[in-house]
Amino acid sequence: MTANAQPLRIAIIGAGPAGLALASTLVLEKASTHLVTVYEAASELREVGAGVTISGRSLAIARSIGMEEAFNEMDQYRNAGDAEMKGLCRRSDKPEGYTFCMPAFGRGISFHRAQFRDSFAKHLEKFEQVEIKLGKRLANVERDTATGEYSVSFADGSLVIADVVVGADGYRSPTRYAMLKLAAEDLKQPSLNDLAPAIFSGQWAYRAAIPVAHFRETWSRLAGPNAAEHRVFTRRSSMCYCGIGHHIPTYLIAGRTLVNTAVFVTDLSRYGEFMPESEHVQPEVDTAHLVEMFKSWELELRAVIEAMGKANLWAINVTQKLPFFAHERIAVIGDAAHAMQTHLANGANQSIEDAYVLGRVLNAPGVTRANAHLALQSFSTTRMPRAQTVAESSREVGMLIDWMYTFPGEDAWGTDEDRQREAFMKIMEWVPKGDADDEVKVALETFRHLAEL
Repeated sequence: MTANAQPLRIAIIGAGPAGLALASTLVLEKASTHLVTVYEAASELREVGAGVTISGRSLAIARSIGMEEAFNEMDQYRNAGDAEMKGLCRRSDKPEGYTFCMPAFGRGISFHRAQFRDSFAKHLEKFEQVEIKLGKRLANVERDTATGEYSVSFADGSLVIADVVVGADGYRSPTRYAMLKLAAEDLKQPSLNDLAPAIFSGQWAYRAAIPVAHFRETWSRLAGPNAAEHRVFTRRSSMCYCGIGHHIPTYLIAGRTLVNTAVFVTDLSRYGEFMPESEHVQPEVDTAHLVEMFKSWELELRAVIEAMGKANLWAINVTQKLPFFAHERIAVIGDAAHAMQTHLANGANQSIEDAYVLGRVLNAPGVTRANAHLALQSFSTTRMPRAQTVAESSREVGMLIDWMYTFPGEDAWGTDEDRQREAFMKIMEWVPKGDADDEVKVALETFRHLAEL
């Protein structure tokens, strides 16, 4: 490949999975001369949250961008080879639970979010053209109509000039607000601004990472010292305990030293609301009421609940459906573009796919400041259909495994278990299929056509 026709100053807002994966893709080509700066609001690289799972298409991307070895080192099941992972969904809202279905995920890796971020940051240290700047909380993005350059200002009073701005700054994304504001002005569509805020999905999640030793003690106390080992230690992949209005995914992370779990509680009474900032994440919430809530569920799930102790309570917010992921030379990726419910364990995967396709297009021969907006447009039209379909499918899966999905002709939730299972498995089967490189080819062809190259 020849060097970029014109090096771009690329400002990536956010050093999460999407931002760091984009930076890693932009340095993929040895001839790439773009100057890449990642601006992170936090004063240190740390991650709020717990587990993340990478599988299917994203693992193939990891190989392409030089991250395979790092991911394999974090894989607590690396000696199992490429064996297919199968999830386990149980109907658990009764004393005697039973297996509802076992969806196949293909090969996947589960690890702590901090491990994920640290591995990317370490990888990027090898590249001089990439810089990560901490303590840079985005304040605003403005466009100079004369030069086409973008002024990116931060809460600390500093300002930088960029040719391309990419928001990888999560579901609250200030970049998304800035992009939609500019688009509303350019297109004379003020209603675009209404799409900027994230909305409540109708689900809360009590998240906790339980030390394995404590979990074993809890299980022994409830099930008896001679009981068989808890199922979480006998499986390679995630389990999900399901019942009406609730589901609880549970799996091992951090080298099998932590049991990662989240108790999802569905409350549709506030669906679509704009949640106050104070309710987005409530740390160290007592979970004694959950013990009472789940007292009639199967024993192995009750062990998870009792072992939690304190948990972080998250209001699961999602982005509204955007009409585009890029306007002029501002783009959004990952949760900034399509924050979704977690039920497909695909948020991080979609972030990596976004980053890979966008990075490959920006690295294409012939990209200049004058046509970079066409590269971003090509990314947007290529990635938007899949990402938004995955987001919608994740919402459907959440309703299915909470037994709250009503099919046409049904008068009540979850009355046809076979139909529930068939719909769930159909979604789970298509999501990991395909190859992100096929999307790259489409995006590159679209760019060459638009740029008349």
